[in-house]
Amino acid sequence: MAEQFLVEFRRHAYVLALPTLVLGVCSGLGAFLVATVPESGARDALRAIISVGIVLLVLRWAVWPFAGWYGNTHVVTTERVFRRQGVFAKHGTELALNRVVGIALTRSMLQRMLGAGRLTVEYHEVTAPDGRATWVLDDVPLVADVQQLLLALTAAGGRPPPDPPRWPVDPALPDFC
Repeated sequence: MAEQFLVEFRRHAYVLALPTLVLGVCSGLGAFLVATVPESGARDALRAIISVGIVLLVLRWAVWPFAGWYGNTHVVTTERVFRRQGVFAKHGTELALNRVVGIALTRSMLQRMLGAGRLTVEYHEVTAPDGRATWVLDDVPLVADVQQLLLALTAAGGRPPPDPPRWPVDPALPDFC
């Protein structure tokens, strides 16, 4: 039986709250500062310096976090879990489900309210001193459902559950590609 794609997700969209706030504050502050530059011979130069500074702040603290969020995905198939990371260059990490020993879920109060959480996957690793290693997935949307899916897959030896969930690509913010 061929490997089947089950679900793909990114970190929960709440991790974009701060970059969105930075974008709004920088836009308002930049517009205010540019509009209040006093009349002088250096007015155009001051406006350009303020504009460039605001653009650099927005690029670093709003655009780059969004690009990083968008460029990092997790995929669950019937045989493995893998992570793709990177904005300009992609890097991948895979974990075969037959190596998984345990899956733990932890959630803060905010994560519980938003349906997110942290999955810690413990697996057999030959190079580790005790033969086990962990792989942490932070801010997983619908974390309880993902945990149940992974538990069902590891218990069933890679066979998909009889009725796999029909989740969107990312429940927090859909992928329109």
